[in-house]
Amino acid sequence: MDTRKHRFNLQIMDVDRSPVSSTFGYYVGGQNGTTISAAFSVFF
Repeated sequence: MDTRKHRFNLQIMDVDRSPVSSTFGYYVGGQNGTTISAAFSVFF
């Protein structure tokens, strides 16, 4: 888009037996598989 008033973020992570959990809660310790997260931000 031609503006900076909003933003869409998409993350796709492949987790392979993670020894610890993510700080922000994206995955947990021991997880296998794919994690998909999306965020939409609106700035005023």
